[in-house]
Amino acid sequence: MKRLAVRWLIASLVLLFAFGAWAKPSFKDRSRAQQLSNKAAFFAKIGKHEEAVEQLREADGLDPKPSLKRRLARSLIELDEFLEAMDVLEAAVQEKPRTWLEKQAVRKSKKLAEELKERTPTLTIVMAVPKPEKVAADVTLDGEAFDPDVGPFPVNPGNHEVVAAAAGYEEEAFELELEEGKEETLKISLRKLPEPIVEEEEVDGEGMGKWPAIVAWSVGGVGLAVGVGFGIVAIDQTNTLYDQYDCDNDRCPQEAEDDLATSKMNGNISTVGFAVGGAGLVAGTILWLVADSGGDADEDEPVDDEDEDFDEEEARGVQILPVVGAGYLGLTGTF
Repeated sequence: MKRLAVRWLIASLVLLFAFGAWAKPSFKDRSRAQQLSNKAAFFAKIGKHEEAVEQLREADGLDPKPSLKRRLARSLIELDEFLEAMDVLEAAVQEKPRTWLEKQAVRKSKKLAEELKERTPTLTIVMAVPKPEKVAADVTLDGEAFDPDVGPFPVNPGNHEVVAAAAGYEEEAFELELEEGKEETLKISLRKLPEPIVEEEEVDGEGMGKWPAIVAWSVGGVGLAVGVGFGIVAIDQTNTLYDQYDCDNDRCPQEAEDDLATSKMNGNISTVGFAVGGAGLVAGTILWLVADSGGDADEDEPVDDEDEDFDEEEARGVQILPVVGAGYLGLTGTF
């Protein structure tokens, strides 16, 4: 049993030593990291901080140290990348170095983080919408989602774009220039989009037009013609019968009753004709006044001879004529 315990202890120590050796950067990685660190120092000295940041990132990946992270953060600050620099400094503070120099780097990183926090500008966005409505607006800061309810939000100094949008409201965009250490408050008031105008469909001029009025006038004319025609026939026939049968005081012999009935029927037809004629004229006038005038505009436009010939033939093709005979009344027409 003791031998088994000793074997487990030895195996654990071997694994622990192997893991520590594997986690520790190799000599080659440390040498490469030192070369990159020297290049970064040169770039930072001549003001090329973008190149310095690139070198320091690679060096810290090979041999992570608080000192490298602190130098990386300083170059990021020069590029106004305050937020990323803050993340780098927080990572440096979390490390537990063994050497005195790296312990000093942790202390300096903590102090630099406190200074950077004071220099970082903040942005607060206040959304104002018409009450009592509550609109869920989508707000973005430089293309990234931004929650206005977060409150003062740390941002990098420099120029920024804020866009707010909501369904049924106009999109609002703002250009901001934030200075170091400033607290900026942006108030956004969304405006409702105008209600869409629903246009009524225009009735084609060829729909109603003037034709119903013309047809009504034609029927009215036919009715008047029938009324006049049958009226004349009835009067003439009555006078002839009175003379033929020697009627006295509207009293005629028994044999004249059939002829008088015919004359009376013609008179009734005349009355109906006058009534239809009057109604047709009135209806035609009303239809003419309320008819769509869209088709009349075409009359002023120039047309070729073929179109004019066609219109004349079409106009002549619509005819309504009365048919009057002894004892009957009718209409005939062509369309």
